[in-house]
Amino acid sequence: MSTVTLDSILKGIENKKIYFLKIDCEGAEFEFLEGKEKVLSSSVGYIAMEYHEIGGRKIDMLKNILFKAGFKISINPMPRWHTGMLSGHNASFVR
Repeated sequence: MSTVTLDSILKGIENKKIYFLKIDCEGAEFEFLEGKEKVLSSSVGYIAMEYHEIGGRKIDMLKNILFKAGFKISINPMPRWHTGMLSGHNASFVR
């Protein structure tokens, strides 16, 4: 199985800007975004993802990452399934 990082995606983009980032990585969204606040803040305008609360990971962890990156987010939880949808926009994103 191959993996893709946010940094590797940005390397292939000329202006280093992602206007809309959709993430669907079946529970690995925490690892994908963890420690990427600076990159998210400067390079991503909008984000949408399904999240999974598994292995002790909770939605508050994703919220903290995105808040630190300057995102205003909306969450649609589905507590019965320990999952939900998250979307947000970066108020400081410059095109």
